[in-house]
Parts: sequence; C-alpha cells; structure tokens
Amino acid sequence: DEDDDEMVVTVVDFDDDSVVVDGNHPLAGVTLCFDVKVHEVRQATPEEIEQSSHACGEGCDHDDE
Repeated sequence: DEDDDEMVVTVVDFDDDSVVVDGNHPLAGVTLCFDVKVHEVRQATPEEIEQSSHACGEGCDHDDE
C-alpha cells in the first residue's frame, strides 16, 4: 500500500515556525564514477536487436506501424 511507504528526508533548516526538509537522495547531483570489468560478451538475440532499432527502448508501448 502506497500509504505505508516511508520516505527518508534530511532536515536542512528550521526555526520556531517551520522546518525545511530535503527529500532528494543523498547522491542526487553528485557525479558518480564506476570502474567496471566486462567478463563476457555474447551475441544479441533477434529480439534485442529489434528492440534496439528504435529510440524508446524497453517498456515502449507504441505500435511500430
């Protein structure tokens, strides 16, 4: 149930009358760098090739007519 979801916030300012919170993820706006190593490469399946032939990618719900 969405009403039970919790949200972590950071209190960024407060006074006697109000509290200002920041609901952004702590890494929002931070440049992240990843060091990765490719362990295996395989041929794309026909379905993957078809999916990559248009820009909207996976989850697209339009007709390609």
